[in-house]
Amino acid sequence: MTKHCASDDDIRFHLSRATRALHDLVDVQAEHNDLETTVGVASLIAFFHKGFSQIEAALDRADAATVLSDWESRKRTDLLENDLNGLGIGDTTANEAVQAGFSFDSQAEIWGGLYVIEGSRLGARMLVRASDHTRASAFLSESATCRFWPDFVIALTEADQSLQDRNGMVRGAEKAFQAFL
Repeated sequence: MTKHCASDDDIRFHLSRATRALHDLVDVQAEHNDLETTVGVASLIAFFHKGFSQIEAALDRADAATVLSDWESRKRTDLLENDLNGLGIGDTTANEAVQAGFSFDSQAEIWGGLYVIEGSRLGARMLVRASDHTRASAFLSESATCRFWPDFVIALTEADQSLQDRNGMVRGAEKAFQAFL
């Protein structure tokens, strides 16, 4: 793969600017959890599960593996479900009705959704350090050791150049952020 240098025109920064308001809304909702307590971490994990389960299901339905070959190894809903079960939280299938209507309708939208999922690992690296409770989370801990982001940025940049559909990428990222709200 070709190495690209970051610039103001870089797709990462374009998507970040275009979705800043939604990203901030998601962050505000996530910040209401006390990460020093089991209850607070459980609430945060349930919040993440709500979004991830919808986004990953929609990406699966859109066949994200055709645009990102290692998609299966990047999925994390199972980690969230394991955390929820370990925390004693019951059935996590409540989003099934919502998942059925949530979709990514083009390759560009798939890339936008993937951008949100992959970018969340960067935030999780910070959250995992917050307390013993966050370090016990398989979902948050995975981000501390996983190094998918550099390869993802290269693939995203190549997709941006070949698809020439930044509006579609932004729509996909907006849909993904909306899944948390």
